[in-house]
Amino acid sequence: MRTHHNFRRSLMKKLVCYTLVLFALFILVAHPAFSQDDEEDKAPSVGKPLPKFTFTTIDGKEDKVENYLGKKPLIVNFWGSWCPPCRKEVPELRTFFNNHKKDGLTIVSLAVNDNIRDMKAFMKKEPMPWIHALDDGLFRKWGYRGVPTNVFVGKDGNVISVKVGSLTLEELKEFEDELFPKEEAKKAE
Repeated sequence: MRTHHNFRRSLMKKLVCYTLVLFALFILVAHPAFSQDDEEDKAPSVGKPLPKFTFTTIDGKEDKVENYLGKKPLIVNFWGSWCPPCRKEVPELRTFFNNHKKDGLTIVSLAVNDNIRDMKAFMKKEPMPWIHALDDGLFRKWGYRGVPTNVFVGKDGNVISVKVGSLTLEELKEFEDELFPKEEAKKAE
């Protein structure tokens, strides 16, 4: 009898220990103070560094945004070849890009809910001479809802602004001073 009682008692102790361990693991995983989110999951914040992410270009090359951060101004452009406001924005974005590629401007366009065939067909009609990839879910992870959405990033890698909706050339020009700041030496003159 006593052996049976000791066995039950030992089993209960083990059960309580396992329950406590599982509870502690749950707290560590579920509680925000203990969990470590991927940097990519964090939406860009103005004045903060652009979260790093990787992408595969439409030519099949693996690339990462940090290759373009901290060196040159950058626009991350979420768009779709199926999207009328995006299609309207392309000539404006192209003119802005052509006017500033000498200044080092880089654009990474990530096509949302699109496919390479449709993108390439559109780009034959409307050239987009910059980097292109299919969005792999980053648009939704960052909590964006509408395309086009443009994320403007300064030479220092910090986000200048996030704009939703089709931009005109005049609206794009409003970012020139922040994207292309004059050198300190030129300011002193």
